[in-house]
Amino acid sequence: MGDETEISPDEEAEALGVLHEVLEVFKKHLFLQSLRKAAPIRVETKSKKVILFDVSEAYWDDWQAEVKRKDQAEGEREAAEEDEREAFEEAAKLAQLKQKEN
Repeated sequence: MGDETEISPDEEAEALGVLHEVLEVFKKHLFLQSLRKAAPIRVETKSKKVILFDVSEAYWDDWQAEVKRKDQAEGEREAAEEDEREAFEEAAKLAQLKQKEN
């Protein structure tokens, strides 16, 4: 097989987790029906055998767009939470100042 790189069990588990997430995205978007027609690719690791699918460029682009949308939505949610946290902290500071004045 050529040069093989040893990976730790943690790296292997992380990679398998990522592969699982990728396959879940495809299932959610009903790509699995089309993927069944593609030639399967088998990947063997020390602890598991995983079957992947040959994915066309269009499916890959769709998947990447979905990941980008999710990342953007998560970023927007985190920004909103940060804004809310800052507003709360500012309100708390103002309340303390008013309390000190009285």
